[in-house]
Formats: sequence, C-alpha cells, structure tokens
Amino acid sequence: MIVEPARVYFLVPPGSTRAWKLAGSKGFGENDHVVLPPADRSTPPGPYWLLGPDRPLAAADGVRRALEHAAAAALAPLDLETVQQDIDHALSRRVELPRRSVIDVGTDALVGHLRRLMEFNYGPVDEGKVGTSMRTLHELAERNLAAPVRPTPRTTHRAAYVYWHTLATLTGTFRDLYVAHHPALLEPSA
Repeated sequence: MIVEPARVYFLVPPGSTRAWKLAGSKGFGENDHVVLPPADRSTPPGPYWLLGPDRPLAAADGVRRALEHAAAAALAPLDLETVQQDIDHALSRRVELPRRSVIDVGTDALVGHLRRLMEFNYGPVDEGKVGTSMRTLHELAERNLAAPVRPTPRTTHRAAYVYWHTLATLTGTFRDLYVAHHPALLEPSA
C-alpha cells in the first residue's frame, strides 16, 4: 500500500480492476501507471510505503469491500455512547498496564472515532483566536494520527499505552466540540 498526501494506492493483481466501479476511487488498468517510492521509504515527505513492497498483492474484491464498508461507516450516525465508552476505557485508572492486544484494539477504535469527529465543520479555522485554536487542535490530531508516530509491533508496551491515552484525550476534546455543536444529541429521547 502506497500513501501520498491526498491518495492511497492498493496494489492488486493485474487485470483485477477491469470491472471496478466504486465512487470516490479508480481502478487503474494497462494504460495507467504509478510511480513507486523507494522500497525502504516508510515515512513522508513524499510517497511512502504504509505496507512494504515485499508483502503480497491485495485481493481487489477485499479492497472493494473494505472501501464500501468505510464509506457506509462514514455515512452512519455517530454513536456518541460508544465513543465515550472507548474514551473512558483508555483513560480509566489501572494498577498495571492492560495487555498489548487490548491497547491495540482500543487504539484502532479511537483512531476511527477521531477521524470521524475531525471531519465535522466546527467553524472557521482562519479567523481570530477561535480559528487559530481549531487549526492548532486539528494539526495536533493530524500529527498524532500520522503513520510515523503510530505504534508498531516494535513499539514498547508503555509507549503504545501512552499513545492510546493521548488519542483518548484528543478524541474526548473533539467529542466535546461535536456535542457543543449538536446539543440535542444529549437530550433524553421521548
């Protein structure tokens, strides 16, 4: 998988995109080309490998299903109760660190929540003190979501926990902003 600032390329077997019809994406064919980054580039700037070139090609049907699932999830209403539960789980006090698998699953959930919450328009990001604060908050979240700072299997258990905790704090901040713009969401339903 190759990442550029505005695109992600999934490498699939030749000819498997002939019948590709999925809004917001394009299946490249024989007359298209993609410039591959150097095999050892795994961070920006410029195009880089999110999943190295030594990995097997993805199945086109699997990529299509994943993109369809992601598009459907983006259109689904935001489940604020689940968001809050995932934040609370990450921020709860503990005697010892949870298992790494718990941290990784919690981190993945918070990444999804944070990305969804960041998509909402919270007002101007270029006017006055409020705009500057929103721009700074978005930049901070983007830096924490960037691939180079995300935990990998080689990341220490403690560092992965700290990252999970940081994402929970950022997600909580965006959740609070979202609720402030949608106060009816917290009113009990009749």
